[in-house]
Amino acid sequence: MLVVFAATAVSVRPTSAMGADASVFARVGATAADVERDEGECRTLAAKTYYVMPQARQGRDSSFQSPSYQLVGSVIVAALTPGYNAQAQSRSLATCMRHRGYGQVRLSAEEARSFGAAQADAARQVWLNTFLSGDIAHRVATALIPAAPPLPQASDAHDTFVVGAVRIDPQSLALADGPIAANQAVLTGTARLRRTAVLDENYRDSIALSSFQADAGTVFQEYQDRTPWDDPNLDDGRTAWCAVFKLSNHVVCVRSTMEGYELPPAEGTPWLVGSVGVENMYTRPLLHPMKLTLQPEGSDWPLGLRLVATRITDSQVSLSATAKTASATQAVEIWRGNGVFDAEGQVKLPFWDRTLVLTHVGHALTASFEPRSDGKGWLDGAPALAQHG
Repeated sequence: MLVVFAATAVSVRPTSAMGADASVFARVGATAADVERDEGECRTLAAKTYYVMPQARQGRDSSFQSPSYQLVGSVIVAALTPGYNAQAQSRSLATCMRHRGYGQVRLSAEEARSFGAAQADAARQVWLNTFLSGDIAHRVATALIPAAPPLPQASDAHDTFVVGAVRIDPQSLALADGPIAANQAVLTGTARLRRTAVLDENYRDSIALSSFQADAGTVFQEYQDRTPWDDPNLDDGRTAWCAVFKLSNHVVCVRSTMEGYELPPAEGTPWLVGSVGVENMYTRPLLHPMKLTLQPEGSDWPLGLRLVATRITDSQVSLSATAKTASATQAVEIWRGNGVFDAEGQVKLPFWDRTLVLTHVGHALTASFEPRSDGKGWLDGAPALAQHG
């Protein structure tokens, strides 16, 4: 089925309610059949994208053996979730189509009316074939230009031992020896920031009464969660760059979109961002160009890593992973999740090149590693255990 998109990026059927802000996916040389095929495949991928509730910290929750892209939260958030999901999936659809060369071309008022008047599928295909065969090269190229220069995107999105802003050193991991009680560490190790970048020029922009300023030389941290895409080439737009801006006492993260730099909610410290949400906190994105220069990997400070069993019951265990610098007094949570004991009294947490096996013994746990080769990590999950709520 061919569809038209409104300016809000929510798809609508071609009806008389469709205004001049409607748009269609277009690619030079494509036919209506090409659009329908590619859009159908991209919709299947985009359907895996879900909204995560506004509290950024809860965006890091996952259950060990259920998908990490789950809907969590209160009744109020549940009521808002369908709209957020529609926005997230619409953006993912546009990302997928962009990778296939399609621009989201805005229609003129007359074009929108004529397309809306084509009620039958055959008539819509005729209209779109006529439109695609016209002089649309400039319009497609313009639709593919972002409103602000894109920020660097993570090149390590599918690396092992990366979570959020952190890269774990697998050689440093040491399991606890003996029984592990609640609030004790299951394992310890070291980590580093995933990647840093330095701001090239002084930056200043504003949204309403909120001012965003940073001096040249400000260090930004890279942050990215794994996406639900099957194709790693479709991960663009998920990388956030985080720093403490001037006039602010908290971490601010920016993320590139076609509309500019959006500002998702974030939690963390100047030396480590712990979590970043998925939605924009403001009414519009920043538009002033931001220039970041990537720094060599490993040019940041070392972090101590701890994975703690925060709660142990007869049926499940809760874990929290934290990291901190040697001089910091407080650690930053980078991940948390729940796992339900199986019939053998075990919980298995994917650990990239291995599996962490936690065995229930009385009111405590024992920890061991088993070999694993599929590269799945904390945010990937596996089938069938309880959701962390």
